[in-house]
Amino acid sequence: MHRTTSLQFTTLIIICIASFSQVVHALALQPQLVHAHGGGCIPAERAALLSFKKGITTDGAHSLTSWHGQDCCRWRGVGCSNRTGHVIKLHLRRSTVRDPDDYYYDGCSYAKSLFGEISPSLLSLKHLEHMDLSMNCLLGPTGHIPQFLGSMETLKYINLSGIPFTGRVPSQLGNLSNIDLSSNSLTGEIPTDITSLAAVMNLNLSSNKLSGQIPNLIGAMKSLVSLDLSENKLSGEIPSSLSGLASLEALNLSYNNLSGRIPSGRQLDTLNSDNPSVMYMGNSGLCGPPLQQNCSGNDSFIIHGNLGSSEQEFDPLTFHFGLVLGLVLGLWTVFCALLFKKTWRIAYFRLFDKAYDQVYVIVVVKWARFTNTIAE
Repeated sequence: MHRTTSLQFTTLIIICIASFSQVVHALALQPQLVHAHGGGCIPAERAALLSFKKGITTDGAHSLTSWHGQDCCRWRGVGCSNRTGHVIKLHLRRSTVRDPDDYYYDGCSYAKSLFGEISPSLLSLKHLEHMDLSMNCLLGPTGHIPQFLGSMETLKYINLSGIPFTGRVPSQLGNLSNIDLSSNSLTGEIPTDITSLAAVMNLNLSSNKLSGQIPNLIGAMKSLVSLDLSENKLSGEIPSSLSGLASLEALNLSYNNLSGRIPSGRQLDTLNSDNPSVMYMGNSGLCGPPLQQNCSGNDSFIIHGNLGSSEQEFDPLTFHFGLVLGLVLGLWTVFCALLFKKTWRIAYFRLFDKAYDQVYVIVVVKWARFTNTIAE
């Protein structure tokens, strides 16, 4: 009995030791399992990065000199998930430290910039979440922001500021939550489609050449924490829907051509409490708190602010043509009604005769009194 119990106890200890050894062995092999394909990163993603590198014609800061070997997760500017090994981050922002030997070409700093294009091969990075290519010169053949970037479904953060791109803001921007397209040369209006990005928390379109009005539906971006549309050519009134953004913590609409009364609201009134007027400065047509320009008699104020555009839009020839056309159509309407409606015609002439008789009597009486006065 005692011998049987000892044997069972010994067997149990052996099983526990064997199980512990297997667990330790599995943990030791885990990094190898994560990078089992290619010895460092996913082969397809490494190929995509190398294809992106081929699109770079000049590497002024030698940012891509480490892009060789099997383990792309160790390359400069590339970040991988510790759990899956997939590339989730591409950060190649140019250094902003001034170089005395630096010079500029097409608005780009030559000494420290990447020159070339953003390759569509990045679409193969199916797990990319963060991409910062700012302050480089990746204009490509068109100089526009590549449309394919809107198809990168996992991308949450994108910074393409200071490239400097031309053209319009893409209408499709995927599932982004942070968008920085500032300091470019983008033109046209802010696309209304951008207001459907309910997950966007930070939107920076400052220092471009955007025109038109701020979309009225911008209040639908309920997650918006920071909005910067400063230093553009935006016009019209500030949408009142901005006052409904409960999460908004930072707003900058300065140096545009905005006009009208500044909307107020619980959230807007708390922004930049130290100097709230900074958010709206450089817009001569705006009035109301927190600016010193009073909106009392704001009708004349707004007209004065838009006097130039009103004069340009008024066409005297069109006005007089419309006036004459309206008069002719009105007379013809009355004439046709009297021509085809007998009861109306009878009533009209009866009214006309009655009015004529009354006027005739008044004139005769007045004339008689006048002559009698002269005779006396």
